[in-house]
Amino acid sequence: FLWLSFLLDPQLVREMQRSLLGTAGGSAAGAGRAYAQEIIEVQLAPRVRALVRPLVDDLPPAEALRRLSALFPQTRASAVQRLREIIGGAPAWFTPWLQMCALAAGAALRAVELRPAVAALIAAPEPLVSETASYALARLDGAQAVRIGQGDGAMLTPVEKVIRLKAVPFFAGVPEELLAEIAATLEEREVKAGQTIVERESLDDSLYIIVSGQARAWHGPHGAVMLGENDVFGELGVLDPSPSPASVDAVEDTRLLRLGQEAFRELVDEHREVAWGIMQLLARRVRWLQQAPSGRGAGDLLGEIQDRLRSI
Repeated sequence: FLWLSFLLDPQLVREMQRSLLGTAGGSAAGAGRAYAQEIIEVQLAPRVRALVRPLVDDLPPAEALRRLSALFPQTRASAVQRLREIIGGAPAWFTPWLQMCALAAGAALRAVELRPAVAALIAAPEPLVSETASYALARLDGAQAVRIGQGDGAMLTPVEKVIRLKAVPFFAGVPEELLAEIAATLEEREVKAGQTIVERESLDDSLYIIVSGQARAWHGPHGAVMLGENDVFGELGVLDPSPSPASVDAVEDTRLLRLGQEAFRELVDEHREVAWGIMQLLARRVRWLQQAPSGRGAGDLLGEIQDRLRSI
């Protein structure tokens, strides 16, 4: 897409990229893909179009690989050889996110022959690449000598944080490269069973994602909601800090990822579908309040939601 931006209007290419890489379902996704393919058909010369088509057409992976192999013959290499190329490659060819994935894969494979290339990336200018390289090196050294423990209390790696974000429905359509930047701002918290995470009427401007464990959100007379792995809470506070309408307590030992308001706003500015996902989540919460034994307060909450969403 970067190369296409030299041939076409960069803003148009950006819209094409979002249409082709977005994961929204239904007719909207089909219309967006059709729009992008029409631009490719009309705007690109036949020679260039032939190079782009295998990457953007809705093809089975095997067929896309067959077409690309005919256009760009590749030398066969082992998984470890490919990982070495990516880990030790020039930044101009491999994005930080791709290098992070290669480092994590090398660590998972216990490919000790990658150690020199991994060690070199500890000095990488990108903090997330450096952090992932340090993790991978520790795993590789553990494979050579004493394996380093990875117990329940181990910190999540940057790649694992991105995977957790992707598991949340309204983050699913955001490119991993952007989520990797957001992952750098996430704060990891561990809460013991019985402890309060958010107090009712307290000010909090954060969105919380449950990595493991269970929590209970108390909504006063409306009862409680149980929250588990990949569930989120604090969506009102991250839109606009104000007294929390619910208290949240840990039912069992719980691990959380906390996303601050500033990072969330940057994410929404780049990807409006995240705001739409938040609205869907809030709509479900309002419906739950309306169906609760006491429906009082649902209308007030809906009005509050509308006010806060206007500020996005």
